[in-house]
Amino acid sequence: MHHPVRAGIVAVAAGTIAGVIAPLATSASAATSSTIRDNVAPYARHATPVGRASASSRIGVTVYLTPRNAAGLQSTVAALYARGSSRYHRWLTPAQFHRAYSPDASTVDAVRSWLGSSGLTVLRTPASRLRVDATGTVAQVEKTFGVTENLYRVKGRTLRANSQNPRVPTSIASHVLFVGGLDQEQSLIHPDNTVGGGPAAKPGAGYSTPTPCTSDFADPVTGTATPAFSDRGVDWPNPLTWLGCGYTPDQIRGTYGLGAASPSDTAGAGATIGIVDAFVSPTLEQDANQFFADHNLSPFTSDNFSQIYNPGIRNVGENAMDPQGWYGEQSLDVEWAHAMAPGAKIVYVGANNSETPLDHALADLIDSGKADVITDSWGFYGEPSMYGFIKPVELSFMQAAVQGESILFSSGDDGDVANPTDIDTGIAQGSYPASSPWVTAVGGTSVLANSDGPAQQWGWGTFSSTLLDDKDKAANNSSEDSTDVSGDHWSSLAYAYGGGGGTSLHFTMDHFPLGDYQAGVVPEALATSTKDDQGNTVSLSGTHRVVPDISMLGDPNTGALYGETYVTSGDPLIDAGCTSSSYGTRYEYCERRIGGTSLASPLFSGVVAQVVAAHGRQGLLNPALYAGYAAQLTSGGLSDITAPTGPTGLLRNFQTSYGASETSTLRTVFRPINEGPALPSDDTITFGSGGNSLFTGPQYDNLTGLGTVGDVGTFVSGFGG
Repeated sequence: MHHPVRAGIVAVAAGTIAGVIAPLATSASAATSSTIRDNVAPYARHATPVGRASASSRIGVTVYLTPRNAAGLQSTVAALYARGSSRYHRWLTPAQFHRAYSPDASTVDAVRSWLGSSGLTVLRTPASRLRVDATGTVAQVEKTFGVTENLYRVKGRTLRANSQNPRVPTSIASHVLFVGGLDQEQSLIHPDNTVGGGPAAKPGAGYSTPTPCTSDFADPVTGTATPAFSDRGVDWPNPLTWLGCGYTPDQIRGTYGLGAASPSDTAGAGATIGIVDAFVSPTLEQDANQFFADHNLSPFTSDNFSQIYNPGIRNVGENAMDPQGWYGEQSLDVEWAHAMAPGAKIVYVGANNSETPLDHALADLIDSGKADVITDSWGFYGEPSMYGFIKPVELSFMQAAVQGESILFSSGDDGDVANPTDIDTGIAQGSYPASSPWVTAVGGTSVLANSDGPAQQWGWGTFSSTLLDDKDKAANNSSEDSTDVSGDHWSSLAYAYGGGGGTSLHFTMDHFPLGDYQAGVVPEALATSTKDDQGNTVSLSGTHRVVPDISMLGDPNTGALYGETYVTSGDPLIDAGCTSSSYGTRYEYCERRIGGTSLASPLFSGVVAQVVAAHGRQGLLNPALYAGYAAQLTSGGLSDITAPTGPTGLLRNFQTSYGASETSTLRTVFRPINEGPALPSDDTITFGSGGNSLFTGPQYDNLTGLGTVGDVGTFVSGFGG
């Protein structure tokens, strides 16, 4: 249903922030102290400590501050997105935002003075004056904030956290939003891609993309499976198609209605795409330029590409936060954003790690005003562990909204994360930050590119079944010998991974509400209920935000190529097709197939860059995206994603570790079986064993949102502007 934009388009979302940015209270005497609430990580509230943090260890802390004139900021947001308003899309500059809403300099000075007098080393305060960074020993931090820093076992890791809410002088307490760095929950943030880590902060270990594979689904490579695959009374086709080899830029551009790549392509000229990740790959620019040279795209130069990071970040020699996994994220992001919008400038910002510096890097890029659209391909599994930390993050997103900056987040690669081994609640939900009402959440699709006609597309949800021998071990089917596979039987079909989505449940924030822009488009059932990990319906009070908002290619089984430098393995299978790297004699440049909603988000950033080039900055995309939904479907700017008419699967060979080729595995990429013996009759797909609640169907659904971009040119010309 078409939902018209009206003056209150972001009223509900702004209301969510009301408690986050409440007006500042009058300061009281500095002789007393006050507690900052919602400032203890959930794992510290529910787990038993396994020890105390070392008193001499140094940690960083951040005092986040409330803005001035919160009510005025909410009014400004509402006016900026109300068509017919004299202020519609009259964006503020960062300097204007600072003058109107940044904390007073005297407030910042008071916080800095208190931290310094407590023995902490006070670091920089950004231009926005919305935070003060400091560092000190654990003992100093404990004394300053009146907390105890314990160690806890969380999801197989030992993490530090404060066991009490921090206290600050009452004279500044009304200005303090949250104290960050007292715990390490942000270390659970992960990139949404399929690349693993390595032994050091230099380029990491490679991986192979074993053949056979299909480069064009108009002429697929097939293999006969013996025995044929059948599950719950449904027979799969046989022969089966082998998975994709990895799409080239020309194939992806063709899927979305763009012409073949060329060095003279200026699509997106005048727009700037920002990309924020943790760490900085030492070969990021040279890898990208090799990829562009291989695929007829213009190179990065000082005119169209820049990197922002702190000195020394390239030499981070720790492995706890998977720097090499982030390197793959960076290469994927910059290469595919450029492939979709070669004329746009790209600014890459690398945080020192994936803890507090990650949200700092994003906030600082927003505050700089340099980027028109920012793509982020990382996040948490679900929402329930979030607490006071989200307050400053949401404030940064709100600042972006008034400055006209569009924020994109990948929706995640783990379905609705209802599995209780991934999160603590066992309840299906969206993941943060994608679930924020101030960002556009980008989900994933599976794409069968076809040189003879339009691509076939479905929602991305991968189920797998492994071909086993009579000892229930993986059958040894060499991809080098034959395209056919054989064994004794197939294992039960089980959910592996898929595009993220679901309903917001932010418990500490009483969830993110549906918001005006989704009302009338998102089915009421999705906004008012969810599932537990047993598949039971859980009714919710109020209406909740549902993600994703839109989708692009994410399925790694039908994924895209990207280029990156790796350590040379010496294994012919892994090193096949790679070339020597100028980084050093022990390294090689390889192009591999990759996927995840980490791919979907930068793909969409290139589309948004073209919208900006044509119409100017758009800010929060969602009001115009939902308001124009019906018209875009009619014109072909958007394509609805629905279920295929029958079971569809791909054969895939695996190699999960150095030199260890494993079995051919059936990936039921496109048509999972619904619970029960028969295929669904209502044109929906129900995902996952154990009640994974995502599905595709006509119009809005909680796996692909509004659908996917059909034709970029039509989408751009028809966007709200």
